[in-house]
Amino acid sequence: MSAEVNQLNLSPHWHVDCRLVADLPEDSVIGVRFLINTAMGAITLAILLGTAWLFYGGLTMRETLGDWEKRLGERRQEIAEVENMQLAFNREVDAVDLAHELIHSRLPVTQFVQQLGRTRPDLMVIDLIERSGDLIILRGALRESSERASRLLTTHVQRLREDPAVGPPFQDIVISSLERFSEGDQIRFELTFRLKPEE
Repeated sequence: MSAEVNQLNLSPHWHVDCRLVADLPEDSVIGVRFLINTAMGAITLAILLGTAWLFYGGLTMRETLGDWEKRLGERRQEIAEVENMQLAFNREVDAVDLAHELIHSRLPVTQFVQQLGRTRPDLMVIDLIERSGDLIILRGALRESSERASRLLTTHVQRLREDPAVGPPFQDIVISSLERFSEGDQIRFELTFRLKPEE
């Protein structure tokens, strides 16, 4: 066997040179390279998992939105009916509020209208009485000449101001419009009643 060993041309004192520490292999169970590779692998895996989670969340959100849009499309007619019912309800609420305001008004409406009817001149026709906030507008016509109609209206307004059933709730009663109607001796007029501010 010594003949075979000599064929390798080994010196009789051959051994591993332990003086060159940098060339020696690592002798620890878990090396530094392994730890670095493991850390980088974990970071890469976390990034991949995060990207997959975001992609999954986007797909889920898209499916949910599509489902809700489909449901809204199916219920569009019902939603329109509900909105129409709400509008009708709001109109009825406004009518009830107006009726409540008229009933609990500072000016009793029936008494006011009766007194206007009692005090009006014979040739006066009342066409419209409307209320807007603190103003009451009375529109009508007189079958008189311009001069006589003007005197009659002035006297009527003065009588309304002095009337204990009509005058007290109002701050002012004035003739706000007076014009000749094109047909015959008819004068159109407008009286404005301004309520006193609430105390």
